[in-house]
Amino acid sequence: MFKYIALDFDGTLLGVDHKISDRSVAVLKKLQEKGIVVILCSGRNVTQMDFVAAKIGTEKYETFIISDNGGVVTEVKDGKRTVLRNAKFRDNELAEILKLVHRRTKVISAFNDGKRYLAKFYLFEMLRAYFRFKERSIIGLPNQASKILLIDTREKIEKVYEETKNDILNEFPHLNVFRSVPTLIEVTPEGSTKGQGLELVFEKQGWDLKDLIVFGDGENDISMFEVAGRSVAMANGFDTVKACSDEVCLANSEDGVAKYLEQYYESIL
Repeated sequence: MFKYIALDFDGTLLGVDHKISDRSVAVLKKLQEKGIVVILCSGRNVTQMDFVAAKIGTEKYETFIISDNGGVVTEVKDGKRTVLRNAKFRDNELAEILKLVHRRTKVISAFNDGKRYLAKFYLFEMLRAYFRFKERSIIGLPNQASKILLIDTREKIEKVYEETKNDILNEFPHLNVFRSVPTLIEVTPEGSTKGQGLELVFEKQGWDLKDLIVFGDGENDISMFEVAGRSVAMANGFDTVKACSDEVCLANSEDGVAKYLEQYYESIL
């Protein structure tokens, strides 16, 4: 039986409305009560993950929250939080990357310490960020950043993704470029992957990654699949992600994670 569970957010644990279902809340609470460690693992920043942490009672247990695609790793212990990693782009990388991708998409956003910056934007994106995440966007660029998002329609992202990825990696081969959802491209610093975040946690705790089961749908989840004992892709995930997984479960719109966990952990629930 797997002792540890790592869960992606959008497209995986969250439904199409970007909310966690009552069914998922109930099963995750019960599993934690039985001693199973639940690790929340997302491309979102940690403040955007807190609504799920609060609902499943994360603060009552010793666990970790992996945010910004592994760039930020936060330990939760005795009701307190300690940041173990906070990866940033190197000096001048942020400005150089933005010059390289400036004309690729309608929106270019950067994140730093939980704050959202818009280097290129239109009003709808500012409103979307506010109503979905309660974020007030800052116009301009930060001095440092832990993540860059290139945002546009699904069709536009599909059209520019490969060329954009190749151009960035040709200049900066140590960075990470991937699609977490169909409408955006993410760029993260060296060492900033979910898999590396999990490796940091498991090494610190002396836990065995073979005892970890992970769930995801986006290309940023593949690094988790590569280190875990078992990987489960969502039916709604990218084909590239499903090809890398051990199993495929029902889609997020069908509460696929909750139904899988209910069946797998039936003997202790």
